[in-house]
Amino acid sequence: MNLLAERWRQHPGLGGVWRVIATTTFRIAFASGLLFSLTSIGVLSMVRWSTCRLLDERADRAVEAEIDNFEQVFQQAGLETVQREVTERLSSLQARERVYLLGNADGAILAGNLDRWPDAEIHQGKFLVFDPTPWSDDDALQARGAILPLGNTGVRLLVGRLQIERLAFEQVVDRSIALSAGAGLVLGVLIGLFMARRTLSRLDAINRVTATTLRGDLAGRVRLTGSGDEFDQLAGNVNVMMDRIDRLVGAMQGVTRNIAHDLRTPLTRLRNRLEVALIAQCTSQPVAIEQTLTAALGDIDRLLATFAALLSIARIEGRPSGQGVALVPLAKVIDDAVDLYQPLAEDKGLLLTVGCHDADLVVNGDAHLVFQALVNLFDNAVKYCRSGDRITVSATRRDDGVELTVADNGPGIPEARRQDVLEPFVRLDADDRRVPGAGLGLSLVAAVAEFHRATLVLKDNQPGLKVVIGFPCDR
Repeated sequence: MNLLAERWRQHPGLGGVWRVIATTTFRIAFASGLLFSLTSIGVLSMVRWSTCRLLDERADRAVEAEIDNFEQVFQQAGLETVQREVTERLSSLQARERVYLLGNADGAILAGNLDRWPDAEIHQGKFLVFDPTPWSDDDALQARGAILPLGNTGVRLLVGRLQIERLAFEQVVDRSIALSAGAGLVLGVLIGLFMARRTLSRLDAINRVTATTLRGDLAGRVRLTGSGDEFDQLAGNVNVMMDRIDRLVGAMQGVTRNIAHDLRTPLTRLRNRLEVALIAQCTSQPVAIEQTLTAALGDIDRLLATFAALLSIARIEGRPSGQGVALVPLAKVIDDAVDLYQPLAEDKGLLLTVGCHDADLVVNGDAHLVFQALVNLFDNAVKYCRSGDRITVSATRRDDGVELTVADNGPGIPEARRQDVLEPFVRLDADDRRVPGAGLGLSLVAAVAEFHRATLVLKDNQPGLKVVIGFPCDR
């Protein structure tokens, strides 16, 4: 069987048919058709059995009524009257369905439309089921009747009914069973083939896109039909996944380029300083050696800080969104972050203030990550604002959640670049290179927002920058 199936799959003309038949959709449709057929057979068989039983009971009641009538005739008028009554009934219009046989103990036939006593099976104590042949040429036709002994004369009377209606009903039901079973199987196959081909065409489109992705082409997308069914939902999810993969790959390439660009300069500077320290050691200049090594340690610290920020972003992006989630009191997080950066802001002549916020505001999330995002926003604002500028943090309740806002009136970010600065190592211009940092602060804030399924929006504060993190309602 397996060899036959393998040859079928390999046949050039039948391979496509095998693909359709091998699908789960075809099997489900075929199984549904088979189940429909079996259900139809079961229901019609039950109807057949119950109806035939009613017809048998009706025939038995009619035979029993005639037996009682003939018994009364025999008791009142004798055997000859019974014989005459049988003959008269056979000549009536209803004789077509009636069977009579009046005979004595020697086997002689006195009256009736049977030429011999039939071989009969007794049912329910007194009723007989027998073959009326040769009275009827239909082998399927049966008769039901009963035998009445007529006193001590040795004569017996067989009274029966041909079950013509029962036979006709059985034939109709049997044809209906065969037709419904065949129709169910045929419809199951046809519907299965149609649905399986349709399913395969939708899945093939998805498989083609995933295959091109495996070959390195990230531009492919699955076309949506607009039906909104499960395949459209799957295609939409695949497209969203492809967009995310495309963004991640592009971001990874950008990060690689930026790492090479941003780390090359400090590493080169570090090498030069170590070389200067080596020369100073040779010329016995301890002060120069100390200054050079101190500067080199500063470069190493900045490099370590850069890698620490990259590791933090990687950990946040690789962490499941529901892990470590708890109720975070925003008021306490804001107060802790302000206490930490208040001295730095005052040293630079900045005013760090807390705007309106509800002391009872809470969000579902990680308190450490929310604090880290807030600290990074303060750090950026302190770096780029000038003396006399103001930095304000506030938290407000909205219908769809809670908004955490950090606003300043510093130089701000042009609208065209606000999305770019969320990528790692992206800084606005060459002047930013003179400001300490690696361009990872807002990238970490974006990673924290994504972990919390929050929105991150950069707005114009006129002048300055306003960063708004919109936390959703309780999940």
